[in-house]
Amino acid sequence: MKSISTFKHNSLKVRRLCGAGYWFDSKKNNNSPDPTPFKEKFKQMLYNSSTNTLTFKGETIFNTIWGNISLRENLFPRANYPNLNDRQYQSASRLDFGTLISDTSSNIINTFYNFIKVK
Repeated sequence: MKSISTFKHNSLKVRRLCGAGYWFDSKKNNNSPDPTPFKEKFKQMLYNSSTNTLTFKGETIFNTIWGNISLRENLFPRANYPNLNDRQYQSASRLDFGTLISDTSSNIINTFYNFIKVK
């Protein structure tokens, strides 16, 4: 799916995930404006629910986010991981990323998939 490569490319540029917006054509969803099927597709590409692990693409996206210091700090503020060295901080953030992407519901706590829009 081109969306992953586009997401990866744009993740290098954005400072906050809420600043990103990926528009999908509602015709690919029976003309429904509901973003849930697109969120689920992203989740399937990034996360293996059977093993509760990141897929190869999920690891790639995590590494891309990790390489963008502003985006990393936005999603995984260093202050939330006190007393961890850099390696432990990255490992804990990777686990948190898995938790974040495993839930496609949008709520105050988890807004990860809010970048997906349907028109």
